[in-house]
Amino acid sequence: AVFRALEADLQLGPAALSSLALVQSLSMAVAAPFWGMLSVTVDPSSLLSTAVLGWAISSLLNGCATSLREFALLRALNGAALAVINPLSFAMIADLVPTSRRGQAFGLFTLSSSVGAISGATFATSVAGSRVLGFAGWRVPFFTAALAVPATDATPATKAAHAVFRRAA
Repeated sequence: AVFRALEADLQLGPAALSSLALVQSLSMAVAAPFWGMLSVTVDPSSLLSTAVLGWAISSLLNGCATSLREFALLRALNGAALAVINPLSFAMIADLVPTSRRGQAFGLFTLSSSVGAISGATFATSVAGSRVLGFAGWRVPFFTAALAVPATDATPATKAAHAVFRRAA
C-alpha cells in the first residue's frame, strides 16, 4: 500500500522505490564504522542523542520529499543516523546492566525495537492511501516519527538513563 501511494504521488516505479531501500542500507553500512570510531571519543549518551535527532530531522524531511533524488538523499541521511542507534544501544546496555540481567535487557530492547517496527509499518500501511490533514498519507508516518522521537528523548525515563550512563562513564 505504501509503494502504491508513492507510485501515484511521486510517479515512481517499483525499481526506483526499491532503490530507496538500497540507498538507506548502503548508507547505514558506510556510516557504521564512522559512528564506531566516534563512540570511542564522544560520550555515548550524547552520541546517541545526536543520532536520534538526526533520525528525527531526516524523517521530517523524508516526509517533505517531492522527487526521487530528494528522497534518495534523505533516505541516505536517515540511514546514516540509524546506523549508530542499535549498536550503541547494545553497548550502553552491556556497560550499564549487570551480567546476570543483560540477556533480559537485550531481549527487551530487541522486543521494543521489533514492536516499534511492526507498529510503524502497520500505521504507514493504514494511512498510505489516504489524505491526512491535507497531506498524502504516506508522508504522515515520517512526520509522526519526527515528532515522536524528540518527545521520547525528553521523557523522565530517558533522562534518567542518560544520567546513569554519564555517572557510569
